[in-house]
Amino acid sequence: MHLADGTALATAVPPTGGPYAYTTVRADLPTPPAGVRDLHLTLRGGGLRLARLGFSG
Repeated sequence: MHLADGTALATAVPPTGGPYAYTTVRADLPTPPAGVRDLHLTLRGGGLRLARLGFSG
């Protein structure tokens, strides 16, 4: 994930071993961006699935 200006927030999701072997990945932000920002989520590679994206804070 990265902000519209290119600032990376989280990278590298480990392989899970199969198309239905889901895992939870959490990314803590050391300094949360201020204000309202656009967030870009990029999935690269074959066979990727995104089941859910959530935020808490």
